[in-house]
Amino acid sequence: MKVKKITKRGEEVWLVDGKINGKRKRMFFETEPKAKAWLAAEAKDEVLNELTRLNESNFGLDTSAGRAKDDLQDVVASSSADSD
Repeated sequence: MKVKKITKRGEEVWLVDGKINGKRKRMFFETEPKAKAWLAAEAKDEVLNELTRLNESNFGLDTSAGRAKDDLQDVVASSSADSD
């Protein structure tokens, strides 16, 4: 992603231009520090999203929650059957 100064509708503004999740994104800011701050926050967010996606795919977090729920139901069912 790039930060550059452009003229938009007769006013000079700062543009952050690039792709987020494969889609083109253009954000406009009044000052360069605001543009760079947004870019830094977005880059940090992208890294966190990628790490989360990798953890879910590598460790099967989506499926493990379902298995834990099934195991809990089995335990509850067997304990209620034992008490009868």
